[in-house]
Amino acid sequence: MKQSGSVRLFISVGERSGDVHAANLIRSVRSLRPEVEFEGLGGPGMARAGCFLHRDMLDLSVMGVTFLGHLWDFLGLIRRFWWLIRERPPAALVLVDFPGLHFILARLARMRGIPVIYYICPQIWGWAPWRRRKILRLTDLLMVILPFEVELYRNSRTPVAYVGHPLADELLGQSAEEDGAALRERLDLPPGGRVVGLFPGSRRQEVKALMPLLSKLVEGMELDPALHRVIVSSCQPDFRPVIEDALRGTHTPWEVWEGDARAQMAASDFALVASGTATLELAFFGKPMLVLYRLSTAAMLVYRMLAVNPFISLVNILGRGEVVPERMVSRADSAELSALARSLFLDTPQRELCLRRLARVHEEVFQPGGIERTARTLVEFLGKRGLLP
Repeated sequence: MKQSGSVRLFISVGERSGDVHAANLIRSVRSLRPEVEFEGLGGPGMARAGCFLHRDMLDLSVMGVTFLGHLWDFLGLIRRFWWLIRERPPAALVLVDFPGLHFILARLARMRGIPVIYYICPQIWGWAPWRRRKILRLTDLLMVILPFEVELYRNSRTPVAYVGHPLADELLGQSAEEDGAALRERLDLPPGGRVVGLFPGSRRQEVKALMPLLSKLVEGMELDPALHRVIVSSCQPDFRPVIEDALRGTHTPWEVWEGDARAQMAASDFALVASGTATLELAFFGKPMLVLYRLSTAAMLVYRMLAVNPFISLVNILGRGEVVPERMVSRADSAELSALARSLFLDTPQRELCLRRLARVHEEVFQPGGIERTARTLVEFLGKRGLLP
């Protein structure tokens, strides 16, 4: 029930990382303006921050053609959203990444005259710059987290505000280093022992596609079972069987970790990681990594025709060059990749160079205050629109 004098915003996310960012934004906005209420589509983080959820979206986080497997769920969600904004229109719609669904929600909101705010814009600079016009047509405010996005979206109608990446505040405000040290103790590392962290992704199909390659890579690194350990991030409990099946027969001691992935990052000496936000988190902790993106042969051909950016990882994009090695792979061919991974895991010139580049990125990228800037930008927009006194 809407309280007297309150302002209600509808916020939508589609993935785990978006749930974290949205939850922090909700807390920051409400610390500035307690009368602002939130409802929307998201995950448990948003619910804990005080947002009323109409649907938990994390089980619908999909990639590519797997969208078709959830088609009826998405159609029902769109119908429900239309009913909600028609019966109880919010003051504004706040969207966090996840372009496929959010472009549809934005179009429906604009049909009802509801202002649309996009926070963490889709990464069109990597694969679809022609979508710029569509995003600008559907939005009333863009809050971008990467410096070069300001110029990319600059236009005469829709304000574009650079607010900074929210990861800086999220990572600076936690005890991951202490948790990582505790995790290393749990692994019973001998003196001089090292840990390889595997981060196969946050989506089931991503994990299923990448884990066989990661397993081959680990075997090809020729690790010492007496000195080395492998720990694999499992974002959801039902990923465990897929991970365990891929690692069965691996000679180096390994463990599946269902706890905080950031503690695992802090505990690792080197990482094999799926392209995504995890690469930036690992960069924050200064961990050498090999970034991988698994595609079918057909998808690889399409990507090469459409890609407009030479890099796939945010670390290299923000570092304006190859800070860490990255590879797009269509087959589980691991010989060259294993040698590359080993050179970054052991004390080599390649590892030392990677560590220096990561230190530079950390200094340039991880500036605190992004979440508060985002909240203030949102509140100022609502005030200018007459939606907040």
